[in-house]
Amino acid sequence: MVPTPVIDSSDKYVSARQASVACPASFFKPTQGDEACIQCPINSRTTNEGATNCVCRNGYYRTDSDPLQMPCTTIPSAPQNVISSVNETSLMLEWASPREMGGREDVVYNIICKSCGAGRGVCTRCGDNVQFVPRQLGLIEPRVYISDLLAHTQYTFEIQAVNGVSDQSPYSPQFSSVNITTNQAVWITGLDGLSGRWAVKGPISASHPPPSAREEKKGTAGHSEWP
Repeated sequence: MVPTPVIDSSDKYVSARQASVACPASFFKPTQGDEACIQCPINSRTTNEGATNCVCRNGYYRTDSDPLQMPCTTIPSAPQNVISSVNETSLMLEWASPREMGGREDVVYNIICKSCGAGRGVCTRCGDNVQFVPRQLGLIEPRVYISDLLAHTQYTFEIQAVNGVSDQSPYSPQFSSVNITTNQAVWITGLDGLSGRWAVKGPISASHPPPSAREEKKGTAGHSEWP
């Protein structure tokens, strides 16, 4: 008969001196040889004897770069305690880390921006004009500065928490959301009476055209176009 290794439940390793000895259930050995059998890490199991690796339990995953001895991990929970600070048409978002990190240390954050218009219409993804600093996806720090939002517009921002195994989960990332409304803007007409720009309500400072534009130009009636 083929000898069976003696199992000590208090030890994560099982001696298997003969290459022909298969590891028992709940143990594995990555390669054939005299190496000891290793107990399956947390959140994993074997389906038969002689396993070369342990399979993750439902809801837990392992990346290609995770060592076989590493416990299987899961997706993080939603970020906590979101704080929003609106300043005219810009916004600062800050939040706290998820309560559950999924057993990993590679948690990052994604920001999903949705514009809901001035009424109660359906929200749609924001356009490319909205700026995110330092970036919109893969944020390491729990904060982001958002600018170039439309004035007097309702927005919804979702802060997603993702980690190295989120793309293996059949479920969408957990997120926290916040609703904000930007302030009203006014149209400032240029000195030529035609051009102009949008600006948020507040103190308006006068500006003058550059010296090259102040050169006197004759109109059809022979009068200068600049005062």
